Amino acid sequence: MRDRSSRREYEWTAVTMNGIRSKILIGILAIVVAGMGCTEKIVYEEVSPRELLANGSEYIDKHLSLEGEIRDGMLDGAIKLENISDTIDDYGNAGIYATLWGTFSDQNDTLLLKVEDVKPVLVIAIENETYHSGEMMHVNVTVFAESELSDVELTVSGLTNKLGRDKIREVRHVNLSPGENEIPFTFTTPSCTGCAKLDPGIHSVTATLVMNGRTMNATTTMILEK
Repeated sequence: MRDRSSRREYEWTAVTMNGIRSKILIGILAIVVAGMGCTEKIVYEEVSPRELLANGSEYIDKHLSLEGEIRDGMLDGAIKLENISDTIDDYGNAGIYATLWGTFSDQNDTLLLKVEDVKPVLVIAIENETYHSGEMMHVNVTVFAESELSDVELTVSGLTNKLGRDKIREVRHVNLSPGENEIPFTFTTPSCTGCAKLDPGIHSVTATLVMNGRTMNATTTMILEK
C-alpha cells in the first residue's frame, strides 16, 4: 500500500510540477512579447523647417527629423529647441548645422521641438573670443561626412562692413573622408577704421558648405577691438 501510495504521490507531484512549469513558461513568454511591443522602434518623419513653419498644426505631437542651423537655442531662428543644451554643451560658442530628432509641439504659438538626439554636420569655431586689428585669427571648421566625397565647396566669410562687404573670405574645394573632417583656416583681422567701414564690436563669421546638393550654414561670433 505504501508503494502504491508513494507512486501516486510521485505521479501527482510530477503532473503538478509540469503544470506549474508550463504556466511559468507561458507567463515568461507573455512578458517577453509584451516587452517587445514596448520597445518598438520610433519612426521619425523627415520634414524641413520651412514646411514645419507653414503647416505646423499637421505635425503636433509627431516624431520629426529636421536639419538646420542651431543658434541661441533656436533652429533656423524660428523653432525653439528644448533639451538642446544637454547635447551641444561641448561645442561652446561654436556655430552648428545639424540633423535633429525630436517631438514637435506648439505651445502658446511657440513652435517647439523637444530634442531627443542631435547629429552635427557642420561646425565652425574660432580660437579666441576677442581679437584686435591686425591679429592672426584661427578658425576651425569640422565637417561630418557619411561617405567619401571629392571637390566639396567650403567657404568661410564674415566681418561684414557697413557696405555689406565681407572683410574676410576664403573659398576652398576639399576632399572629405567618412566621419569627422577638420579644416583649419587662418585670417588676419582687418582694421576697424573709417576707410574700412568696419566698426569695432561683435561680428559674425560663417562657414558655408555645399555637399550632396545641399547648402548648409553655420555661424559663430567674435569681438573685434582696435
